[in-house]
Amino acid sequence: MKLLVVTFFSLFLLSFQANKNQGNHKLIKLNNPCEKIIKYSIDKLIINESGKEFKANIEFIVNPLSQKISMVTTLPKKGKIFLDTEISNSQCNLNSDLTKGKALYNGYVKKADGSKSRSVISIEVKEASIYIEEYDPIEHRNPKYSMHVSKWEEVKN
Repeated sequence: MKLLVVTFFSLFLLSFQANKNQGNHKLIKLNNPCEKIIKYSIDKLIINESGKEFKANIEFIVNPLSQKISMVTTLPKKGKIFLDTEISNSQCNLNSDLTKGKALYNGYVKKADGSKSRSVISIEVKEASIYIEEYDPIEHRNPKYSMHVSKWEEVKN
């Protein structure tokens, strides 16, 4: 599993799902979530092709103000692992309580060796759940991984 999570981070193929009735986020309303810093807490990694699930402890933060998406996890024997995506452009129409809408972020993942790779991340609300998925920037098809979001919250500056 550790190798799978590390591989996941190096490829940065993301998909998140959050049930709006979990955690504290069903009571939160944001004036404009497209302009707010939002932190998603992830507790489960799912491989879409096989349906296998693994426990995870990941924070995923979207910061449209600094044009950055950050992901942090702690792995046994490896410590904290950080991965950042620079947002080059975005389109967003998420509503104030994140129950409807979609956001699309195009950007570049910064790798540990200093190189960058293109990234397309979609945040979409479907059937009372939030899905955040990263697609191949050329094919834009089926994400390989899903991640379950246990809660989300606005991060104050």
